[in-house]
Amino acid sequence: MTVQNFLVKATIAILLSVLVTGCATTESNLGKEVDRPTEVIITKGMPAADLLAMLGEPKQIRPLDPPRDGFEVWVYSRQSTNVELKVTGTQEIPHVDPLTGMQTFIIDPIYNPESTTIKETTEFLIVNDQVADWKVERESKRDYL
Repeated sequence: MTVQNFLVKATIAILLSVLVTGCATTESNLGKEVDRPTEVIITKGMPAADLLAMLGEPKQIRPLDPPRDGFEVWVYSRQSTNVELKVTGTQEIPHVDPLTGMQTFIIDPIYNPESTTIKETTEFLIVNDQVADWKVERESKRDYL
């Protein structure tokens, strides 16, 4: 075996070992079932302890106004923000048609990021340690960044 053959075979062996050990894949969730949060079902008359187990500690616990024995209001709130690109206008861009050589204009959309913030407050009326009723208030605010 010549030195040149040895070097070629050694180089191929090294490259193969690097390729075999250097390859790594990452798992993609595309097309796969993703774990989703468990659906929370709240019913009138359910124990307040069950509500506490499902939603955790409320942000605020306050007495009913006017106060009554055994009545209190549990307040939960959450806020979420989503940013996405929205078309806010168009612009004309000059373009020369390669077939005719004539100048025309292409209408091109102008994108700007839009931030949508949703604030949701849910108040539960708790009577004698049971869920009696609730109300939900949502506030949505949009801003262009």
